[in-house]
Amino acid sequence: MPDPGLSQFTTVFRASEPRRIKRNRQPVSCTACQKRKSRCDRRQPCAACEKRGDAPSCHFGPTASAAAANPGQNRTEVQDRLSKLEALVKQLAEEQTGARHGVHVQDGHVDVHTSRAEDAARLEYRGPTSWASVVDNIHDIQSALEAEDSDQGPESDVLDVTDILCGSSRTTMDEILQVLPSRTDVDKLISAYLNAKFMSIPFIHPGQFRRQYDKFWADPTSISMCWISILFSIMSCGIKITLVKTISLSSGPESRDASLYMNMAAKCLVTGQYLKGSPHSVEALIAHVHSRHIHGQDSDATLWTMFGTVVRMAQRHGYHREAHKVSAKISLFEAEMRRRVWFTIMSYDLLWSIQQGMPPMIHEDTCDTALPLNMADEDFDENSMKLVPRPATEPLPILAYITKYRLLHILHPVVRHALGIKRGTAADAAALGTALDKWHENVPACLKYRPIRESSFTDASHTIYHRNMLEMTYHTSRCVLMRSFLSSRGQSGIYTHALAICRESALQLIAMQVDVYSETQPGGRLYEDRFMVSSLSLFSFLIAAMILVLELHDYDQMPYVFPCASPACECCQRASQEERAHCTQVLRSTQKMWETRSDTSADAAHVKRILKAMLRCVDSPGWQSESDTLCRTTHAQEEEPEKASERNPWSDGVLPTGSHGFPEGSVGFDATLPMESFFNDVEGLDWVGPHPPGAEPMKLPEILTMTAELYR
Repeated sequence: MPDPGLSQFTTVFRASEPRRIKRNRQPVSCTACQKRKSRCDRRQPCAACEKRGDAPSCHFGPTASAAAANPGQNRTEVQDRLSKLEALVKQLAEEQTGARHGVHVQDGHVDVHTSRAEDAARLEYRGPTSWASVVDNIHDIQSALEAEDSDQGPESDVLDVTDILCGSSRTTMDEILQVLPSRTDVDKLISAYLNAKFMSIPFIHPGQFRRQYDKFWADPTSISMCWISILFSIMSCGIKITLVKTISLSSGPESRDASLYMNMAAKCLVTGQYLKGSPHSVEALIAHVHSRHIHGQDSDATLWTMFGTVVRMAQRHGYHREAHKVSAKISLFEAEMRRRVWFTIMSYDLLWSIQQGMPPMIHEDTCDTALPLNMADEDFDENSMKLVPRPATEPLPILAYITKYRLLHILHPVVRHALGIKRGTAADAAALGTALDKWHENVPACLKYRPIRESSFTDASHTIYHRNMLEMTYHTSRCVLMRSFLSSRGQSGIYTHALAICRESALQLIAMQVDVYSETQPGGRLYEDRFMVSSLSLFSFLIAAMILVLELHDYDQMPYVFPCASPACECCQRASQEERAHCTQVLRSTQKMWETRSDTSADAAHVKRILKAMLRCVDSPGWQSESDTLCRTTHAQEEEPEKASERNPWSDGVLPTGSHGFPEGSVGFDATLPMESFFNDVEGLDWVGPHPPGAEPMKLPEILTMTAELYR
């Protein structure tokens, strides 16, 4: 009789395992789908394997008994798959190495290139903090997602709201074809733009653009709306060139309406859903902002706001990273064009941020995009298997941009020094100044600055402009760096050094202004290419003029800001009479230039008034007597220096909030800044000068108000 204490375990413990019956049925899924746990349509090969490009490995495994009888087959299959994986890894490694060193293997078919370009344009870069990048590194999940690509899920709801940047208007292909002039006229506009090497943006490759252009005329619907937006932006810039060069167009007067083409470019951007990251969206928005910038007569803060969107869109697509780190699908040609795009973005972001007195949106420590290669456009195309840069001996436009790109990397810390909440030290400024000087020394010989009259007869106009642009950028950068130390009058050594650098750069900038102005007049060498001198390119000249105005002002105001015991004190020493006379004469030489532009530019009109008032006061007989009065007032305040410090907010050597550096002066990359901080606290000072009979004398506060209005 069984033991009652063991009866409860008799159905739990068994002496041997139960017999398992295995059914010998044929598998209904291929072995690959079984491993991926994906649905198989039971074809040979199945749709999932075809989509993955893995058709040779798609087969239906044998029954269990057959597999047990032939174990070598499984081993062979594993070895084949391992060999295939090794080949794939080697291929990816070669592609990445080619992207780094200028070697890339392609099949040479344009159709394949087009497909790769479209795939690359749709790529979204995700940094390591993104949850999606975590999923990408989980092999099992990634395999399942790739197998289920056909089921993408429902699209996100998109609200039909107004586009705050480009408006809500959309366009149709019928409207586009109706607005376009004849192809002959469009050809002229594009040719004029692409030949204006100093005005055209560097990421428009003429060969590639021509092929896309021909494709557009053959079948307009085959081209994306964002590419058509680029076309309209180029046409709007071409209008400005043809008007200066008096190039005739066969179409009616409406074909010369640049604003019409700019509006169509905006409509195409909205229709092409540029904010969703469609192909050419980043380049199209840059081209649109650039065209508006070229046609602008005065500074426009709206463009800086729009460019903030450009920066974020470009980062979303990984333009701030080297192409091989974003995707292996990006070809060698596309990688080079992406570098040129990123250079343009960095330039605008940095220099327009200086204009607004705000920190740049791009942080250099998060970017690793390399410099563009020094190649002419005809040196490479979509089918290039190797990119070989030229030596830096020929003044190619791209060489000027590469040289400027190197300067931008120095200008970033200069801007941080100028805009930082904590004031930078003199040692930091000295190190940055050394870096600027070293860059200036290393400018390629073919791009070294020389006066226009000393340029070779064979030098192209854009080469002359590029030389001027680089030189202006250098001298403006020095002013940005040393501007804050002009308030350090309590430290005579720092102040004297900063003033000497700013004066030297300001005088050089104005000398360049006189040179360019002279050569763009009728009969001058650059008269036919005067369209390259944008109104915004003159703001570096404006800064130079304001620095000299500041120096003339300080010439007779130093006793006021320094409560010294004696006018002979070192910190109260004034510039020599010869230097003062020279600065005054230089300002007089620029007055006519600003008057010439004042009819079309509000900024130039304000500058003209400021210079006129300043020079009138300098010539006033009361100028020196006022200075003597101020000097006596200063000595009377000697016993209470803290009160003088209260009157002068810069006496501690710290810039007041809102004071900024200066912009860079080149077409497409110029800037302005608030001017309230250019002068000391001189409230109540009556700056009397000659004035018409019956008119009230102009006081310095009025001049400062005029200056401030210029930058509001």
